[in-house]
Amino acid sequence: MPYLLVLILDDTTKLRELLEAWEQAGVPGITILHSVGFQRAKGFLGRDDIPFTATLRDLLHAEEVHNRTLFSVIGDEETLERAIQAAGRVIGDFSAPNTGILFTIPLSTALGLRKKPAPGKPKAPEGPPVHIRKKPFRQLVSEVQERLSLKPTIVLETDPLEVIVRKVVKEPEIRTLCVVNEENVLVGLIPFHNLFEEVLFHVLPEEGLTGAVELKDVEALAGRLRARVARDYMSPPVWVKPYETMLEAFRRMKEAKVDGLPIVDEELHVIGYLSLMGLLQMWIE
Repeated sequence: MPYLLVLILDDTTKLRELLEAWEQAGVPGITILHSVGFQRAKGFLGRDDIPFTATLRDLLHAEEVHNRTLFSVIGDEETLERAIQAAGRVIGDFSAPNTGILFTIPLSTALGLRKKPAPGKPKAPEGPPVHIRKKPFRQLVSEVQERLSLKPTIVLETDPLEVIVRKVVKEPEIRTLCVVNEENVLVGLIPFHNLFEEVLFHVLPEEGLTGAVELKDVEALAGRLRARVARDYMSPPVWVKPYETMLEAFRRMKEAKVDGLPIVDEELHVIGYLSLMGLLQMWIE
């Protein structure tokens, strides 16, 4: 059975919060009207400090006598109950002064609750509906890890450049390599763009000589030419743990300027991986 939900709101400062709560509760088609309660209007008209003619002219524009009347036609009792509970959380005790009145009216007939698509409009693309998450960064890393199931690319700190490159080619979606020692403890990261620069430098070392006019620059280039294994290319380790939030993971990616982060346990063993692409995917279910 459909119902008409009506709420006469006295405290208009809570209007926005109420609308957000009803939206989350799935209340359809909320209509808002300006209204003036009789007792408020009577008190306003009886004031001696305002000329009578001005009172009549400004009555419908005076916020101090205004209410907001909200109503919606709801097609099922579950949605109706959610709407009443949401209103109670926002407004509080309706028996308190200057809160409002909430009531429902059962309807024998309600036409137009479900609309057909307008003729001539293109059909929506087939596939599951896309739902945008409002607060995705509050999710735990473990929740996102379970949904995305990305496997980290792990190299030993003693792996040579050729081995590192072969592992990257096999898993191109992983943009940050995890470097571990013999105990499988995370000791560093190799971002993809850094790795590519090192490969390019070894193939075309003359490119690195451009602009190297001081002794320290030449020494740095010589050090790069001597680099042979993962520990020579890695940057300091950065990680995130399963019980931390996605906001913390995003901040660390941004600070470290990497496209992904390893997920580690308490002993810094790599147990998963998060990527910036995963951060985008978490916005859509």
